[in-house]
Amino acid sequence: MFANNSYATIIKIIKKAPKYLIADISTSKKNKTTNKYEVDFRHYVTFVYKSMNKDIKEKDKIKLLEVGVSINYNKETSKSYTDFVVFDIENVSAKGSPKTLEPMAEINENGNDLPF
Repeated sequence: MFANNSYATIIKIIKKAPKYLIADISTSKKNKTTNKYEVDFRHYVTFVYKSMNKDIKEKDKIKLLEVGVSINYNKETSKSYTDFVVFDIENVSAKGSPKTLEPMAEINENGNDLPF
């Protein structure tokens, strides 16, 4: 779903300009019947403001922090246009893999090392 605090994948960067970026993105949700993820949104969106300062590339996973949708109607052509805009994101792919935990210290068999 294209909404605040949802996750998306950058499919393709369409256009990069000084004040905006247009990209094809998709979001998925898990189908409870099949237990598989299905695409529920795929569209060209415009990244502006804070989202332009984030380094994104194709196949990146992002969290949509602040988004908006506007619908414009052209009376002359009798057509409506929907604009999807992203104001701020968090690049989840840029964070890298989670830190691995250090192995636990061995416990003395007689219990002398126990904290209680």
